[in-house]
Amino acid sequence: MEHYNKTTQEIIKRVSCPYQVFLSNTTVEEVNQAYHKSFEQGKKEGFVPVLVISDSILLDTLEILEEPSYSKEALLQQELDGEKILQEYMKYHSYFQHDFQEDPSEFFQEELNYKRSTSLSSFRIYGDKEQIKEMILFEVPVQNPWEVIAWIPMGNWNACPNASDMMAICKKWYQTCGAIPAVISHDTLEFFVKHPVKEKQTAWELAKEHCLFCPDTFDIDLTLKSVAEYIYQASIWHFWWD
Repeated sequence: MEHYNKTTQEIIKRVSCPYQVFLSNTTVEEVNQAYHKSFEQGKKEGFVPVLVISDSILLDTLEILEEPSYSKEALLQQELDGEKILQEYMKYHSYFQHDFQEDPSEFFQEELNYKRSTSLSSFRIYGDKEQIKEMILFEVPVQNPWEVIAWIPMGNWNACPNASDMMAICKKWYQTCGAIPAVISHDTLEFFVKHPVKEKQTAWELAKEHCLFCPDTFDIDLTLKSVAEYIYQASIWHFWWD
């Protein structure tokens, strides 16, 4: 491990499960190929892969794994109700109630033929299409994709959900869309979506959930229509918290 950066080494120690490291000279395509190969392998061997960006702030967040009060096992045994949590978020983020009254008719009527990216990419270095940040592909010994959050509990700050809420919402989205948490850093979460949304009504309702889950991503003068357009037929979802 001596040729990995120190942050990478410390994250590996804290997460403590089988891994593969990608150095910054690896291409985006190579990382995607490795992830999907690992995902298929995990179905047979009983693990779920997740890409974790070598991130010093995330490393600090992962100190929680060493605290006596934190228990992956207890978190994994919790009853997870993503619908209930999203309803609670609606009360907290009450300013969205006006935005959610937006007329969907224009979205329902328009032709949408966007060319969608099918590649995970939140680990790219900003401004560079190919160079990536150093990162780790962990083989997390869980049965369900949403359970990787218990092993890499990012969040629980500002509007970023805590691990329990995040798991519940990820479970809901996996069961409805096959959305798999695939890339994690201290402030981003990227999903690979096995069953992209093909019904506009579903995309419209899901857009509301995306806004509640991650208000920061959509605070930059976006409308519910633009969020629904982003979701419609997309196999990659990206969230970022400020």
